[in-house]
Amino acid sequence: MSDLVEQVRDWVGSTPDDDTIYATLARFTQDPLQAARVLLQRRLADLQSSYATFEVTGDAKWSVSKDQMAAIATQIADLTGRIGDGPEAPAGLPTLASVPICGPTADR
Repeated sequence: MSDLVEQVRDWVGSTPDDDTIYATLARFTQDPLQAARVLLQRRLADLQSSYATFEVTGDAKWSVSKDQMAAIATQIADLTGRIGDGPEAPAGLPTLASVPICGPTADR
């Protein structure tokens, strides 16, 4: 099962902890892509519900950037495209499709 945890970590990084990943994998019958998507959805929800910027005058300042949230949303869309729209697919996210582009642009 540790190989599955590593597959999830390839998408979500070093957090959350292993116990959370194991529980999420169990929920999705050992499907690492489904587990990764759900964990990223939670991360995005946490960012959206938290402060945008916080500052202690003269001490520290930190913020959540729109770019950071957009990057997570892109990962979620990528995973959704790989998995397809199943019962656990988030509403409103596109399914990605690809089309090969062949030949030089002058031939169009």
